[in-house]
Amino acid sequence: MIKFDNSKPNKETIGLLIGRQNNDYLIVDDIRISKKEGTAVHVKFKEEELIETTIEISKRSDDRVIVGWIHTHPNLTAFMSSTDINTQEIYQSLMDNAIAVVIDSVKFMKTILTTMHIIVKELKQYLIQVLL
Repeated sequence: MIKFDNSKPNKETIGLLIGRQNNDYLIVDDIRISKKEGTAVHVKFKEEELIETTIEISKRSDDRVIVGWIHTHPNLTAFMSSTDINTQEIYQSLMDNAIAVVIDSVKFMKTILTTMHIIVKELKQYLIQVLL
């Protein structure tokens, strides 16, 4: 999700979570990203893409299904908007355990880079102490 969103960092992106139910939990093992471009504050799947993906998954011989959806809120923090909540209610009417994931990909990447910088800095300090 982060990888595809980095190509358009100021536009929302959306995808379907593909996986299966295993007893009391869901296993997500694939994400289908929409080709539709969003704006800075809105994104929507094309109806044709939803139909194509649903048909493709229904033809599979395994037990994988659409288990939820994922999208970004670039630079807005990760939260469920009222539109997101309404969308999730639709997913949960089809599958009780359907999940929704919202990522602020811009801030997420900044957090990852800052954390990596701190780890590298601490590792350097450790190696200097060990080598002395």
